[in-house]
Amino acid sequence: MPTVTNPLHVRPPVWITHSRLPISHEECPFNIQFVATDAQFYCCHQRALVKNPKSNWEMGHSSISTQHNATYTVENDWLSTNKETQVCFGPGNEFSPITGSDGQPTEDTSAYNMYSDNECIRCRTRSFPVPQKLTLNKFTGVMTGTLDRLMNWANLRCPDNPPTEKWEGVNACLCPEGFYYDETNYGTCGTESMNIIYPYRFTVIAFNTAGFSSRTFTLPIINNWSSSRDNFVGEVVHSNDLNKFILDGEYVDNETYLTKMKQKGYFPTEGCN
Repeated sequence: MPTVTNPLHVRPPVWITHSRLPISHEECPFNIQFVATDAQFYCCHQRALVKNPKSNWEMGHSSISTQHNATYTVENDWLSTNKETQVCFGPGNEFSPITGSDGQPTEDTSAYNMYSDNECIRCRTRSFPVPQKLTLNKFTGVMTGTLDRLMNWANLRCPDNPPTEKWEGVNACLCPEGFYYDETNYGTCGTESMNIIYPYRFTVIAFNTAGFSSRTFTLPIINNWSSSRDNFVGEVVHSNDLNKFILDGEYVDNETYLTKMKQKGYFPTEGCN
């Protein structure tokens, strides 16, 4: 929320929220409030308006974000509706230093960077790159909802030579066309093949009448192994009769087996803690 009452003293927002967000679970409730000083609005964009140096988020470092003098325009009804809109940013104005009672400057205006481009972006609050099934409140900066299954939205890719590091070594290719589970190929594709945590990155822009500051956040998401397990049980194609599901002495189809075994207390869910 704005804290400066003199409009001549408003400066571009300064990010407070650390760029590494708390570790979360897919298919679980999520809630966080993004905070930047004196921000009027927040929205997501597919990329940062300006490039900032990358940080080592695995070591707990926060990404650098710089303040930019800029102007912006939005569609007339954006403030009174929940819809997404196009926001156009342009160069701002040079700031006159704030002075004390003795007339001497009390701030270093060299900390602000003049934005030199003219660019219009889609200011997103509920669609990609916002994590699917989450919504960002453009006024309060609160992002809330229930994280969807990674397989449904995170655009997971497998590089030709995937790295082996625990955090970045995400080997989560979408399964090839015609793929089906059998007793040998569980964990060879899809989110169940992931190395524990998927780091999803997205950019949030905080802006006001003086300018903007963008920050790239990393949301570490733990794959829900229980949903991947259920998919496997529900889709596995048995290679012979000896491996088919038997329940209470009778052969049953996959879904019947999974449903009734859950009713018996087997196949617990992972949970969200």
